[in-house]
Amino acid sequence: MRKGALTLTLAAGVVTAAATVGMLATSARAQEATCVPGFTLVTGGVPEADLNGDGLTCELNSVDVTSVVWTTIAHDNAVIDPLAVEIGCPDGFVGDKSLVCCKSVPPGAVIGREICVPPVRKKKK
Repeated sequence: MRKGALTLTLAAGVVTAAATVGMLATSARAQEATCVPGFTLVTGGVPEADLNGDGLTCELNSVDVTSVVWTTIAHDNAVIDPLAVEIGCPDGFVGDKSLVCCKSVPPGAVIGREICVPPVRKKKK
């Protein structure tokens, strides 16, 4: 009898886990719809692009074969409240504030990685 109850409990747990995973996948697909075409929804990506703090960003990666620099362009996956942000490059980023802000990782590296984000940042409190 105890073995049957344990089996039933495990089966219920598997069904619950499967339903939860199904809901998470649907939620991620719904959020991915807010990415610009060509960008991929990423968890834990470029933190400076995650203006709403949900841990998700939309990112596009490319490698320039001439300079051998891997570039990541990132933006938030959600519509941002304009009252929560201000125009300007995030700390450590430089660039034309009307177009894009970028930084090299590691800073000053000749061959390395470049990260670019829109020129908006969270308002400082």
